[in-house]
Amino acid sequence: MSKSNEQSFLESLGGEAGCMRLAKEFYARVAKSELLKPLFPGKSLRCATEEFSAFLVQFFEGDEDRTQYRWWLSLSESHARFQISEPQRIEWLRLMSEAIGSAVADEAVQGALRQFFGATSVYVVGQGEAPAVADEELGRRWAQQRTLDLLTEHLLAGRDAEAIAMADHFMARPSVMVGIGGGDADWPGAAAGVRGFLHRN
Repeated sequence: MSKSNEQSFLESLGGEAGCMRLAKEFYARVAKSELLKPLFPGKSLRCATEEFSAFLVQFFEGDEDRTQYRWWLSLSESHARFQISEPQRIEWLRLMSEAIGSAVADEAVQGALRQFFGATSVYVVGQGEAPAVADEELGRRWAQQRTLDLLTEHLLAGRDAEAIAMADHFMARPSVMVGIGGGDADWPGAAAGVRGFLHRN
């Protein structure tokens, strides 16, 4: 498995199965971490593993059917319920680096993923905007994810027009559009304007 100019990251990871492999490698380490395991009080990390794998598949635009375990569209929203300290972020990155080394064969892909997670973790834990993502494909996909996060912010605030304008970016992604249209009970605008837009399109 090697990342060539013709290969996408999804292909370099080994497809959807590779996303699950990375998720399993990571959460097997989380289960043994005194710093991170308390963030997941249940006995099993199966749901967290499935959700992370589904995020990776969605992020890399893989099989839509494999994204069904993605419960949150927004990364900031999905992590808002956690109070993540800087030592926990560092531990997360250490374990992710180990998991990448175990699950990903190509060293160039390993390096790009480590830089990506290191940069974007700053944003995910609410410490501000992420530093630049070095890899072109990962940077483009991160920009799409930030658009999705901002769209979710508009939905939470009831800003239908802004959300609808941004929804055009995801019309080719059924799983994302279902998430937007289904929404959360806390999304006041989704019931009317956004769902009407989805129905018409």
